[in-house]
Amino acid sequence: ERLGKLTDLQKEKLDIMSKNVDKLTNLINDMLQIPSIDAKELELRKEKFPAREMIDEVVNDCRELSDDKNQSVSIRVSKTLTVQGDKNLLEKAIKNVIVNAIRYTPNRGEIKISARADGEKVHMKISDTGPGIPEDEIERIFDPFYTGDNKNGGMGLGLSIVKNIVESHGGRVWAESKAGKGSTFHILLPGGKT
Repeated sequence: ERLGKLTDLQKEKLDIMSKNVDKLTNLINDMLQIPSIDAKELELRKEKFPAREMIDEVVNDCRELSDDKNQSVSIRVSKTLTVQGDKNLLEKAIKNVIVNAIRYTPNRGEIKISARADGEKVHMKISDTGPGIPEDEIERIFDPFYTGDNKNGGMGLGLSIVKNIVESHGGRVWAESKAGKGSTFHILLPGGKT
């Protein structure tokens, strides 16, 4: 049955409802991942693949979010750099960090993604020009359900999931930040040049 033309107010309310449904969907998906993304029990389907290819795919998935905020996203990763791991899980981890960078970076802000070989490892950096993370919170941001002074509606699950995925690969994740100066997330993974 046809309902007729929507008013501007109805369109606005539908848009708000749609965004809230998206938030709930993301929350439910994150909560469903918690039991399966335990670093000790995670089953990995390891393969060797280009780091640049994975990062390009994730950035393309997030393009609409960054475009909505007129953000600049730059990538500096050699096409010969490879990662060893479960591509789907690593994409999920990288996407969580990039989505956070987009959320916390203001309009017209900048997000820089780089990766380089570091011995037998690949060192990825995701930097943003957001508000930064207070020094007293930096160690807790990877704890499950930790949200700090979160005004973006998250439940504090994303970075905990990132940590579990990265550690299940024998890697490490950490953040550096100064309040008011942005943040840089470091991810160290098995890999190297081909």
